[in-house]
Amino acid sequence: MLIFKTKRLTVRNAVAENKKDIAVLLQLWNDAETMKLAGFPEGLKTTPEKIVSQLRRQDDVPFNMTIMADLSDTGETIGHGLMRTPEKNGVAVFDIKLLPQFRGRGLAVEFLSAMLDYMFNNSYVKIVEGTPNKENAASIKMQERCGLLRTGEGVYEFPEKMRSYTNPVAHYIYRITRKQWEQLRAAQKAA
Repeated sequence: MLIFKTKRLTVRNAVAENKKDIAVLLQLWNDAETMKLAGFPEGLKTTPEKIVSQLRRQDDVPFNMTIMADLSDTGETIGHGLMRTPEKNGVAVFDIKLLPQFRGRGLAVEFLSAMLDYMFNNSYVKIVEGTPNKENAASIKMQERCGLLRTGEGVYEFPEKMRSYTNPVAHYIYRITRKQWEQLRAAQKAA
């Protein structure tokens, strides 16, 4: 199911029966270099079967499901994202992971910018929040380029049963409010 398009990307839901989707998720989630900043120093050590099972259990709506980003001109899948349904307080979170060969091209900024538009236009979200690892300069830069502002910091501790294969994640808190997003979009249209 198509969710949205940008200048260079086509974003759709991940499909359990799509071998390409499974291969991309397997590569990203098992890559220690990608996942160490999310607190998994050896990757998730997941399997294709676990990924298929997870995809089959998710909702059939863009929120709370794994979404895939494809290059519009080639159809090549470059990574995945996640948009969470806003909590009762109106705060929603997101995640983006790109394959290494597609990083550094501005694609993550394009992806996140479109995700913000989608979240603010299609839900009751009041604030979108990101929590990049303090060592993840690329994610910090991406969030700042999309208008999110640093509002704090924290340390995420995994549940006790996961601590043998995870590390705590020292992170910043970045946020953009609906009003800030509306002002940013108005300024971009006026330019």
